[in-house]
Amino acid sequence: MKTSLIRYRVADFLRESPPFDAIEHDDLLALAASGKVLFHESDEFVFRQGKATRACCWVIQQGTVEITDESPAGSHLQDLLGAGDLLGLDGLLDRATYARSAKTTSDVILYALDAAAVKALWNRYPALAEFLASHASLRAHHEGLSEVPRARSLTAASWLDVAGPTADFLADRLQLARPAQPLAEVLRQTMHQLATAIAVVDTSGAALGVVTERELRARWADAGHAADTCADVMSARYATAPPARMAHQYLAQMLAQRVSHLVITPDGTSATPVQGLLTAADLSLLLGCNPVLLQHELLEARTPASWRLWLRQARALKVAAWTGEQAHDRVAELSSAWDRAFAEAVVRAALAHESTLDVPACWLLFGSAGRSEDVDPARPEIGLIYRDPAAGSAAEVAAHVCRVEARIAHLLAECGLVPPRLSAHEQAVPRCGSQSQWRAFFDRVIANPVENDVYAARRLFDVQVLFGDADLAGTLEDGIAQAMAASPQFIPVLANDTLDHLPPMTFFQGLVIDADGAHTDTLDLGVTALVPLVDAARVYALAAGNLQAKTTLQRLDLAARTLPDEAEVFREASAAFRIVSRHATLAALKHPVGSPLIAPGQLSKLDQRLLKTSFKSIQTLLELTAKPSRWMLPR
Repeated sequence: MKTSLIRYRVADFLRESPPFDAIEHDDLLALAASGKVLFHESDEFVFRQGKATRACCWVIQQGTVEITDESPAGSHLQDLLGAGDLLGLDGLLDRATYARSAKTTSDVILYALDAAAVKALWNRYPALAEFLASHASLRAHHEGLSEVPRARSLTAASWLDVAGPTADFLADRLQLARPAQPLAEVLRQTMHQLATAIAVVDTSGAALGVVTERELRARWADAGHAADTCADVMSARYATAPPARMAHQYLAQMLAQRVSHLVITPDGTSATPVQGLLTAADLSLLLGCNPVLLQHELLEARTPASWRLWLRQARALKVAAWTGEQAHDRVAELSSAWDRAFAEAVVRAALAHESTLDVPACWLLFGSAGRSEDVDPARPEIGLIYRDPAAGSAAEVAAHVCRVEARIAHLLAECGLVPPRLSAHEQAVPRCGSQSQWRAFFDRVIANPVENDVYAARRLFDVQVLFGDADLAGTLEDGIAQAMAASPQFIPVLANDTLDHLPPMTFFQGLVIDADGAHTDTLDLGVTALVPLVDAARVYALAAGNLQAKTTLQRLDLAARTLPDEAEVFREASAAFRIVSRHATLAALKHPVGSPLIAPGQLSKLDQRLLKTSFKSIQTLLELTAKPSRWMLPR
C-alpha cells in the first residue's frame, strides 16, 4: 500500500512536468512504478563525468543540481537545474559514459526512471520523443533521430504549410489558345470559365506566352483592337515550374522572379507541353492571402503612407507564417522578397526627386538585409557603388549621391521603421561611394583590421545587389578577395572579434544566467545569440574566400563542407540559428519597437530547453572560431 501511494505521488508530480504531461494516466503510473525515489544531501554527486552511465534518468522533484564540465584546469559550471528538470539522459540515449557531472547544491529529491520504461513510450508519445531529442542535439530535434521519432504534429501549421494545387485543380482552370487565334474567339471561349489567364501554345503544346483575362477584355473593349490575335497581346512575363510542389515552393518562385504566372509542365521547362497555368490569384485561394500582390504593391508604391500600410500587412503575415516551428527558411525567403521590393521602391522614389546623372551605378543592401535575414521590422541598410566619374564631375556626382542618400533616409524614417541598433562606429562607416573609394576602404580595413576597426565595418561584408549595374558589385567583390588573400592577419582578427558577444549560460527559475553568474529576467536574443552566430559564420565564409555565400545558413553549410572534421559543430549551429531566429523574430514582430527581447519565464519547457541547447551550440562554435588553426590562412 505504501509503495502504491508513492507511485501515485510520483505520477502526480510527473503529470505537472513536461514532457510527461502528455502521457496518459495508466502509462504514467507504470512509468512511476518502474523507478525509485532518491534523496541526496547538498554537495553530493548524482553522477560523474567520464563514468559509466546507468540505465536510468532522473527528474528533480525538489532542490537544485549543477551540471559541470570537469577538466584538468578545473570545474566549469554548464547548467543549473531545478524542480521538474531532467538530468542524466546519457544512459537513456545509450551513451557509454556521462558527458558532464551532476552535483547537488542543496538537499535534493530525485525520481529515478528506468531507461527501458521511458524508451517504451517514445514511439507512442511524440511529445516525449521531441523533448528528449532537444536534449540530445538540435539537429535531432529538427531532423529526427532514428531511434527518437520527432513529433511533427505538435506545432500548429503555418499558412505556408498548405499543399500545392492538385492536377485536377490545374486542369479545371487551364485554358489554351494558339498565337493566331483572334481575341474575340478566345473571349467567347472563356466567357464562363474559371481561368484568370490563358496559356498561348505552339503546335506541340509548349508555352509561347500568357494572356491575362484583364488584358483580353481591355483589348476587346477597344474597337481599334477588335482584330487582334493572341500573339498581339501575349506576355512573356511568366516562369515555368514542375507539378506536385508545395504551395510555398510555387510562391517562392513567383516572388523571386517577380512573376504572377507559373506555367506548369512535366519537367518544369518550356520545352514540354503545358499541364497547367497557376496564377497568383489561384495561389491566393490556397494560401488565404496574396503575397505576390503584396510584393507588387510594395514595389509600385511611392509614398510612406502606402508603404506603412503594406508593411503592416507584411508584418501580420510574417507573424502568422511563423506559427510553424520549421518555418524559418520559408519566412526568410518570403520576407526577403518583400523587403527587397520595398527597398527598391524607396530608392526609385528618392531618385525621382533628383535629375538623372549619366554614371553607371549599383544599389546595394548591407547587414541583415544583405544576408536576406531582415525578417524583423528594421530599416534596411541601403548603399551605392558607382563608376568613377570624370575628374571635373566628381564633386557634382558626390553631391547628387549625398542628396539621394538623405532622401532615402527621410523616406525610411517616414515609414516608421526602427533603425538598426548600431554603435556610433558602425553608423559612421560609409555606405555610398565610387569604385575607387570602395576599393580604398576595403583595402585599408583588410590590410590593417585592428587600426581600422574591422568589427565596425563587418556588416559591409554582408552585401547583395538591390538593382543596377551588377558588374560594379562583382568588381568590388573581386577586389575584396584579392585584399584578403594578401592579408594573413585579417581572418584571425575577425575571428577573435566574434567573442565580443557571448550567449548566456542557462535559464533558471525564470531568470537568464550568464557565465559569470549575473542574472536578469529578460534576454535580448539579437545581441546575445544571433550576432555571435552571424559573426562566426561570416568568418568561415571569408576564410574560404567565398563572397557568394550570403546568408548565415549558406555560410555555415559552406563551413561544414570546407571543414568536414568539424561538420557537426556547424550543423548544430545551423539548427541553433533557426531556433533563435524564430524566437527573436516573433518577439520583434510582436513588439511595438521591434525589440527581440524574451522573458524565459513565459516560455514553455520545450522552448527553454531548445534555447539552452542553442546557447551551448553557439558557445561551441565560438570556441572553435577563436582557436588558431590552419583554416584561418587566406586562400
